[in-house]
Amino acid sequence: MDPIISLGICLVILRGAFVLVKDSVNILLEAVPKDVDLEVVQRVLKAIPGVKDLHHVHLWTITSGIHALSAHVLVGDIQMSRTGEILQEINNLLKEKFRIPIPPSNSNAKIARKALPVIWIGYALR
Repeated sequence: MDPIISLGICLVILRGAFVLVKDSVNILLEAVPKDVDLEVVQRVLKAIPGVKDLHHVHLWTITSGIHALSAHVLVGDIQMSRTGEILQEINNLLKEKFRIPIPPSNSNAKIARKALPVIWIGYALR
């Protein structure tokens, strides 16, 4: 009877170890979190009025339950003050639709004006 109980305990430990190693490998490879669909995030952000394109979108897990997101958001030929409104709308969508809380002061958001303005957003998300 003892060998059967020991085998059962070993199987439970092996299952837990497998899950832990799998999650660790996904974190080390900076894989997209399994609970967030990146294509849906991109589609929703591209649907915001004023957003022309979205590229260099990266969503990965830093550690269990903490995600990071960075992206370049290409906006049309609009006033610079409107880019702040678009950034606020991005923040609201990420928070409400994807349950990704945004820091109160988004010090990582940068607006670069070249041919067309690009908003770079980078978040460490919980």
